Amino acid sequence: MRKLWAILVLLTCFASPVSAGCAWILWSNYQGPSNLLTYQFLPMGGYETKELCEKEVTATVNRDLEKQGIIKPGSLLCLPDTIDPRDTKQSN
Repeated sequence: MRKLWAILVLLTCFASPVSAGCAWILWSNYQGPSNLLTYQFLPMGGYETKELCEKEVTATVNRDLEKQGIIKPGSLLCLPDTIDPRDTKQSN
């Protein structure tokens, strides 16, 4: 499953007509089943600018509110492509 998401993110980054690369990743902070108190970050897309990523956060939240209203505040996060929230070994 992780490989599939990684491939989708890479395709999103390289499918862009601009060759500047992918600078911002939209992450979803998904909580596992209720018997597991772990959170899992999943990449949802790649964007050239922070502003484009944040626009997608707003659009996603608005779509969710129209349908179910299950997205919790802070569950969508835009981070530079140099930061992977799944990597607990990263140093500042």
